[in-house]
Amino acid sequence: MKLGGVAFDDKLSSSRRNVVNALFDQVITFRHAELKGAWGAIHAGETQVAKAKAAGRNITAAAETLAEARRLASAVPIDGKRASDKDTNAAFKGKADVKSRLEAEWDSFAKANYARARELAESAPGRIK
Repeated sequence: MKLGGVAFDDKLSSSRRNVVNALFDQVITFRHAELKGAWGAIHAGETQVAKAKAAGRNITAAAETLAEARRLASAVPIDGKRASDKDTNAAFKGKADVKSRLEAEWDSFAKANYARARELAESAPGRIK
């Protein structure tokens, strides 16, 4: 199916709907405050770095720190291949223990990444020379 010039695989989407919904909840819905805090710190850091760059200051280390913060804030704990895996999907259709374990892993991943991203972003302006 074509949507706005993008090829959309509705069978693939349907096959991993439960996994994607659970993932979204764990890394976005339930961690919204932490995610918002991380991105707020990233954007604030980028504003300070842009001002420093305009003033001719060396921003290399600060920019690298912010890039790592962005990577962490954007990371997901499961890739497309694993999200499509039959065993992973089966966990969301009747294997409550496996589902709970995966969701706990994803939640821990999100909490740790967002905290580290915020920490890095807040430290980035201090790396401007």
